[in-house]
Amino acid sequence: MTESKTLLLVFSDDWGRHPSSCQHLIKRLLDRYDVVWVNTIGTRALRFNWVTIRRAFEKAVSWMKASKGRGTVPSDSSGRINPIVLNPKMLPSFGGKTRRRINKSLLVKQIIPELKKHEGPIIGITTVPYISDLIGELPVDRWVYYCVDDWSCWPEMDAKPLRDMESELIEKCDAIICVSRALQSRIAQQTGRTSMLLQHGFDEQFLRRPRSKRLLKQYPGRKILYWGLIDQRLDAQIVTACAKAFPNDSFIFVGPSANPSKELFAPNNVYAHGIVEYKQLPMLAMESDVLIMPYADTEVTRQIQPLKMLEYLAVEKPIIARNLPSTSEWSDCLDVADTPEEFVTLLKQRLAKGSTSAQRRARKRVEEHSWENKAGEFEKMFLGDIS
Repeated sequence: MTESKTLLLVFSDDWGRHPSSCQHLIKRLLDRYDVVWVNTIGTRALRFNWVTIRRAFEKAVSWMKASKGRGTVPSDSSGRINPIVLNPKMLPSFGGKTRRRINKSLLVKQIIPELKKHEGPIIGITTVPYISDLIGELPVDRWVYYCVDDWSCWPEMDAKPLRDMESELIEKCDAIICVSRALQSRIAQQTGRTSMLLQHGFDEQFLRRPRSKRLLKQYPGRKILYWGLIDQRLDAQIVTACAKAFPNDSFIFVGPSANPSKELFAPNNVYAHGIVEYKQLPMLAMESDVLIMPYADTEVTRQIQPLKMLEYLAVEKPIIARNLPSTSEWSDCLDVADTPEEFVTLLKQRLAKGSTSAQRRARKRVEEHSWENKAGEFEKMFLGDIS
C-alpha cells in the first residue's frame, strides 16, 4: 500500500453486491485513500427461511473465493488493488457474550495482518453496530459511525444484539454521521450525543437521458415503477388499492426480494421484475410513466433516507411517495400521500397530466446533491474538519 495515504478501514455491506450509499461515497475517494473494505455478516436473526439460506450460500461462496485469492480487482491500469476486499469468516450472529467474544477474536485475527502492511494513519468507518467490539482491538486512529438505518427496527434483524452494540459503538466512536434528521434525533434522545447530517446523493448518470432499450416491453398498459429492496417496509394495502384502481396498467417492482408481505403481489397486475444492473435503472425510469415509493408508515421507515429518492428526482418522471420525514422535505418536487386512497387519487392525476411545472422547476436543486459533492462533505466529516 502507499504509505503517504491515509487508510480507510470500512465495515459495510458486501462490496459490489448492491450500490449502497457507503459504496457510492467510498468509490469517489479511491484516488485519495487506500481502502480495506470488510464485508459484513451477522445482522439478521437466525431463521430457517429462504432469505437466510440464500445469504448463507452467498457468504460461503465469498469465503471460498477469498481462500483462493480472488475477490479483489485492480482499480487502475497500474494493477494497484483498491479497495482490498476482505470476507472474514465468522459466526452468523452476535447474540450472546460467547458468540460476540468468538467473532471479535476471528475478526481481529483476519483484519490485523492487512492493517500491518500500512504505516500511515487509519480511520475506521462502519455502517454496522457490531464493530463496537473491535474498538481498542485494532490499530485504528479514529472511529466513525456512519449511521444509515436503525437496524434494530428492520424486519428480520437481530434486534437486541444490534441495539446493545449500537449503544456501545455510539459511546466509543469519535464521530457520528447520520443520513437523516430522524436518525440524528433518535441518537441524541437515546445517548445525548450529537451527530453530523449527510443525506444521500445521486449518480449523475440519472441526469442524462438514456435511450430506452424497452426493458419493460413485456408489461401491458402504463408502467408504474418501484426499484429497491422489496421487503416488509412496503405497504401492500397501497399497492393493492392502486392495482385494483388501474387494472389495465402494470405495477413493476425491480430489485432483490427479502420476504415481503404475501399480499404485495396478490393482484395479477403487480409484477416482480427481479434484479437488474445499476446502470439500467435510468433506462427503466425513462420507460416508466410514474415512479412510486409505497412505504408503510412505521418506526423504521420514518427514519430512513431512501437511496432511490434522489435517483427518482433526477429523472423527469412523476413521483408519488408515502408521506414520511424524508419525503416531506422534497414535497415541492413530488407528491406525498398518507393513505391508499390519496395514493390512488394522485396516481390518477399523474398518469393523466404528468408532473406539474412547479415540481419540475423545484427539482433543479437536486443537481447540488451528486455523490461527488457528497463524498467531499463525507471526507471533511470523517477527518474531523467540520465541527
